[in-house]
Amino acid sequence: MEEDSPKVSIYIPTRNRAELARRAVLSVLDQTYQNLEIFVVNDGSTDNTQAVLECLSQSDDRINLLRNETSSGAPACRNRAIRAASGQYITGLDDDDYFTKCRIEDFVKNRHLLSTGIVGLTTSRLQKVSETRFIRIDSGPTITRDMLFIRNFIGSQVFCRKADLLDAGLFDEKMPAWQDLELFLRLLKKGNVASLDNESYIIDTSHESERISTSKAGAIERAYEIILASGELTKTQGLRLKAQLQAYGCLSEGQVFAVICQLAARGDFIAARSNLVRMARRILPA
Repeated sequence: MEEDSPKVSIYIPTRNRAELARRAVLSVLDQTYQNLEIFVVNDGSTDNTQAVLECLSQSDDRINLLRNETSSGAPACRNRAIRAASGQYITGLDDDDYFTKCRIEDFVKNRHLLSTGIVGLTTSRLQKVSETRFIRIDSGPTITRDMLFIRNFIGSQVFCRKADLLDAGLFDEKMPAWQDLELFLRLLKKGNVASLDNESYIIDTSHESERISTSKAGAIERAYEIILASGELTKTQGLRLKAQLQAYGCLSEGQVFAVICQLAARGDFIAARSNLVRMARRILPA
């Protein structure tokens, strides 16, 4: 029988973001659920990040510091932390984002869902665009693998069993971009992801620092080609994935419209409509 308060591991990769990383770590320490451990991976920072992290770790022995002398990238940092984690359950946090207080408690309370054909849990998210403005990013109640070809409804983090991440193969460190999406496409072969009805993850885009996972258009295109070349996608899934390139400026308006028409011709009106709305929002004045 599973224990009532299982340990949860949280991984945080960081590089040259001392104060943002401090906020991220403190948001985990401030959780209402306390049986947790934090793995912070300093990815070759050249500022005072290491000193800030060491100061934090001295105040709470649940903080575990890992350090890369030279940068190896966010996927490698996440994998290093996941392998080192001792918790039965695991989730992540980007260093410029933060949790609200009940995030881990809500996941633990709903972990029984992971025995009902659900392989992971997530939530809706709030995007902080300024000190006073937040935008809700809704995930919907259930996320299937097929939905991920339209958009990554999960975001960058999922709560799941550590064993399931290991079975899925962890993050592909050779992927030039879309590492989270590519992992989720493998993970969701075993089941769906359930989204809890709260906004306990704050995506902070209000600061001036470049996000650690920010990728250029060329890297996105290469990631698309790699996933497409896997040979595991249907024609419709490939078209859905190609349509996502419009968000990164990789497709012209004519190319986007051509993909939308192909989706509609194949009877995939949900994806066709979604991408038509996305294109209209991008090209029409607010």
